[in-house]
Amino acid sequence: MKQHVEKINKGAKKLKMSLREKKRLSNVQRSYGLYFQAGLVTVLLVVFGLFQMKFEKKDVVVRKAIIDMSSDDNIVPPEFIVEREIPKLLDQVQRVHIQELTTIMVVDDDEDVLPVVIYDSSVIADRTPRVIDIEVEEVEEVVEPIPISLVSDMPVYPGCEIFTDKKKLVDCMSQKIKKHINKVFNTEIAIEYGISGRQKVLVTFVINTKGQVVNVRARAPHPELKKEVIKVVSSLPNMKPAKQGFKVVSVTYALPVVFQVND
Repeated sequence: MKQHVEKINKGAKKLKMSLREKKRLSNVQRSYGLYFQAGLVTVLLVVFGLFQMKFEKKDVVVRKAIIDMSSDDNIVPPEFIVEREIPKLLDQVQRVHIQELTTIMVVDDDEDVLPVVIYDSSVIADRTPRVIDIEVEEVEEVVEPIPISLVSDMPVYPGCEIFTDKKKLVDCMSQKIKKHINKVFNTEIAIEYGISGRQKVLVTFVINTKGQVVNVRARAPHPELKKEVIKVVSSLPNMKPAKQGFKVVSVTYALPVVFQVND
């Protein structure tokens, strides 16, 4: 009887335990379902929110680079001068000796014979390489003449060295030039070409950096008178050249000359 009661108690315990396990498994399955549904709802809400959001579109602007060529910061590559050394080939003569033909064969007329050229063995072809020297001429800087009134130091005509004032130097030079013209001018031109009365000639010339009178021009009423005036002014003596500061410069000078031809 006692054993039977123990069996019943054990069976009741087993039944009780099986009910608890079933309940626990049922709760776990229910929790999994709830978690899955909650996660699915969350994902759907996130996706819906992303679709509702508006993203700002930004246009990509490609800016062109602007290069300022006037800037002082531009890097200029230095100039390179490639010098090629020309080898000097001296005393290297290629001599070509041509062998003399001493045997002449006589053949029949029916045979085809190539033409034979007989050379003299004394003929020597010499080929000597030539070295060409290239000369580079220096180009002098061309400076336009300056009007005589704008220079700091006036040109000095021979005999006017005692003056230092610009105006006195110009007056002295004008008097010296007129005296030279009266002395050298050929007065027979007026008689030869029938020139009479008062004749005015405007003369312009340049005193270069060497003190020489160059580029003489004249404007006269008669071509022969113009020609003679240019010839006379071109024969003026060399002067001390003008200066602009510390630099020797060329100057232009204009001088009116009046001739009075009496009948």
